[in-house]
Amino acid sequence: MNPILFTAIAALACCLVDVRSADQTIAVSPMLQFDSPASAKVVWESTANGSGAVAYGLTPKLGTVVQAESDGTTHTARLTDLKAGFAYHYKVGTTIKGKRSLSPLYEFSTALNFSVPTTPSMTGKDDVSARARVVLEKTGVREGYAAILGATDPDLLLALVDQSDLIVYAIESEPAKVTALREALQSRKVYGSRVSVLEVTSFDRLPITSCFANLILADAANPPLSDAKINDLLVPGGGKVCYLSEGRIASVRERPKLNGIGEWTHQYGDAGNTASSGETLGGANSTDDLVVQWVGRPGGDFGIDRNPRMPAPIASNGRLFHQGLNRLAAIDAYNGSVLWSLEIPDFRRVNIPRDCSNWCVNAEHLFIAIQDRAWMHDAATGNRLTTFELPSNPEKPQSWGYIANAGDRLFGSRVDSKAAYTNYWGGDKWYDAKEGEGTGKVCSDGVFAYDLGSKKLAWSYEKGLIINPTISISSGKMYFVETRHPKVLAASARQITAKELWLDLYLVALDTATGEIAFEKSISTQAGVISYFMQVVPEGIIVVASNTQYHLYSFHPQTGELQWTNSKPWPDDHHSGHFQHPVIVNDKIFLQPNGYSLETGKLITSNVGERSGCHTYVGAKDCLIYRGENRQIAMWDQKKETVTSWKRLRPSCWLSIVPSNGMLLVPEGGGGCSCGGWMETSLVFAPRTLLGYAPSAEGASK
Repeated sequence: MNPILFTAIAALACCLVDVRSADQTIAVSPMLQFDSPASAKVVWESTANGSGAVAYGLTPKLGTVVQAESDGTTHTARLTDLKAGFAYHYKVGTTIKGKRSLSPLYEFSTALNFSVPTTPSMTGKDDVSARARVVLEKTGVREGYAAILGATDPDLLLALVDQSDLIVYAIESEPAKVTALREALQSRKVYGSRVSVLEVTSFDRLPITSCFANLILADAANPPLSDAKINDLLVPGGGKVCYLSEGRIASVRERPKLNGIGEWTHQYGDAGNTASSGETLGGANSTDDLVVQWVGRPGGDFGIDRNPRMPAPIASNGRLFHQGLNRLAAIDAYNGSVLWSLEIPDFRRVNIPRDCSNWCVNAEHLFIAIQDRAWMHDAATGNRLTTFELPSNPEKPQSWGYIANAGDRLFGSRVDSKAAYTNYWGGDKWYDAKEGEGTGKVCSDGVFAYDLGSKKLAWSYEKGLIINPTISISSGKMYFVETRHPKVLAASARQITAKELWLDLYLVALDTATGEIAFEKSISTQAGVISYFMQVVPEGIIVVASNTQYHLYSFHPQTGELQWTNSKPWPDDHHSGHFQHPVIVNDKIFLQPNGYSLETGKLITSNVGERSGCHTYVGAKDCLIYRGENRQIAMWDQKKETVTSWKRLRPSCWLSIVPSNGMLLVPEGGGGCSCGGWMETSLVFAPRTLLGYAPSAEGASK
């Protein structure tokens, strides 16, 4: 890069020039990914070929400038010598055809760098390094936790951590071997961070939980545990045991996925917004049936203080994805190891009850909506694979609103660039109001689909103004409610509180493959002044409008004809009691305090566990999970209609508990709340049956 650019960036580092509204040189906004305890890479794309650089420092004056590696429009810069536990500032700079520009001032925190500690490189042990390399290549496991059963070779342990991001536990029962291993590792100043030695009296009583290890190494001729017990220690659906014979690989075996598990791939479980995932939790229907699987990161400083109803965590294929303040983390759902994380300055969306989420996931890919693009990431590594550009209207700035994945399609919607809620500071940003600011429904001008194989736009639809919380996908159709009232269509605002929003409503179904209209039906519902949700299952299209009470409607999923309707009072008019999101599970729809028949709409119970605070309910096969008495995480048994709970465990202000992958996943989302002394940490619960615990004889707090 021309040295003049370095000088220009340093000189202009304090100038808050927003290139998005000025020069429009940034096509894809920056993301930062830590790649070691003291370094990170920044990646962004410009609108045309050029060169780039990053200025960064501990103050807004920045001070350090690094040149980016530029490949056409893609720029990658590596920031080094980062101090642990500090807040940094940075700007990206690009030069296109001799014209220099700077981005806004961004921030990142090294306190949230989850990279594993580095260790000294192996030297003079080529044979051991080669053996470790073969193990890592054959198993494909390079991160998480490894357990070496009957370990005796410190060089092999060091070679494994040198060539991977694994945290390694050597497990040995002979005291003399334990002492020798510890002394060898301590002499090389690596003991305790990446490599530890556990002394056990018996391998039959290991001090580690089931579903823990991503990799296990054991002697093929004389393994200290049976195949079944080793299998129990492995992470389901990817954990591998490597049997060694005289240092060589004898065999590799992978633990399959658990039976009866569900996945939480979208905001409300699935693309149909059911708020359930099909998760059985091993038959658990009370907190007594679950035990702690792991406690760990991220903590309360990861997210927005007190959580103004942010997007829910999502989970698939053994990975938990958690969203914070302009950042996200991918976590191993079974052992809590942070797989990777990203700092993305433009990644934020709040007040989700009046909008839709900004991400979704499948087994292989994470999709996130950022400004006018959808980013597709490798779910295993965090690497961005491609971006999908919004098929926007050139007459006005627009952003990617709704995002969902079903089959080989990625779905999105077009919204005004200022429509999404992003403000989180101030009393009104609690978003609990019954009217006025904060209650406006975010509405989209149109929806569309991309083909994931060809990366090409498959179809696009635009007719009315689509109410975002109603967009649902099920059984090959996309459903939504839109208004075609001319006054609403002509208005510039897309956070809409106008009463005309509830006039001239149409229920629309599109074929997800072609975008063709399957049906469009004029409907009349109560105004959803406070909230307006839609869910779709084979039994019906469920619409719930809230104004002075809850109004429920069921429409036929093939014709849009009204099937039944019902109305009931709110449980209360504050702390989300007046805009709860329904849960559909086991042919029933639950909306506190009531449960209804999904087929007929008739009331079947009024004893749903009482909610306390701002959380909404989610469903597993036999229970509902929510924030119960004294703001504690609670479970309501659907059959016995009894409640159990955990003390001092508080979920977020909307939805931060997801039953998925055989576990109950609770990443920290309530940090900073003023209503109690909570354990501000992420944790996961597993069914006692999965971990081999005996059934509990005592009940939890009732």
